[in-house]
Amino acid sequence: MKDLQSIEQLKEAVRQTFGRTLDAPTDFDALSADIMRRTGEGVSSSTLRRLYGYVKPAVVPRPSTLSVLARYVGRKGWSAFCDEQTLPHEEPIVSPATQPSGRSMRWIVGLGLVAVVALVGVGWFFLHPMEKMPTADVPASDTSVVAPTTDLRAEAYQQLCDRYQHEAQEFYQRITAQRETMSILSYKELVDSAYFAFTFDYLCPRIETEVAAIYSDDQSLSTIRSEELFGRCRDICVRVIREFDHEAWEEAFRRHKGL
Repeated sequence: MKDLQSIEQLKEAVRQTFGRTLDAPTDFDALSADIMRRTGEGVSSSTLRRLYGYVKPAVVPRPSTLSVLARYVGRKGWSAFCDEQTLPHEEPIVSPATQPSGRSMRWIVGLGLVAVVALVGVGWFFLHPMEKMPTADVPASDTSVVAPTTDLRAEAYQQLCDRYQHEAQEFYQRITAQRETMSILSYKELVDSAYFAFTFDYLCPRIETEVAAIYSDDQSLSTIRSEELFGRCRDICVRVIREFDHEAWEEAFRRHKGL
């Protein structure tokens, strides 16, 4: 039971690491290629389809396959992944020596009452200010300091979006234009190698660097904008894999191998 639960947790961790849904045969091809790229170890797309129930019947994979998947999600192996999932959650222990005594509790209650009285006094002061208390006028120009900076950053980010989405569209057009000029086996190799090289090795680091320069004072916003733009570009580029005729490739592959 624990093994089956750990397998389900590992499958979900693989989905999150891959960052895409697994709804079509080409999704499993892309996942298989991503596992090879990140770990240097292979898990076939057919094995992945059976593991996720895309092809019936679903089977429990071998431990060696589970270890590759565990390394794909950043663990040392299958055993390490299972150990991590089953570690007990320790509850904090309060020793008698650290528990407050009755006398200490009386002091704590007394200090609490003093604090309440002080807060009431401070609140009364702010609710009933002195009648002739002078108030400082805030210059109207102070309220417009942030707006220009925000507008400039938004404009710079939009220009970045336009440029990289245009590059992604050009990549898609260049690759698909080669389909009629080569065999489907050669085209499959081109799609796999070009997609990952362009999307993850070229686009991803450049987008992160340029977006970080725009939002240099806000790391959280920089991360959000970077992932947003990369997701848009990746969705354009991944069409070369999603539109690939997988059934025609499998038929050509079997003929090539004499199967």
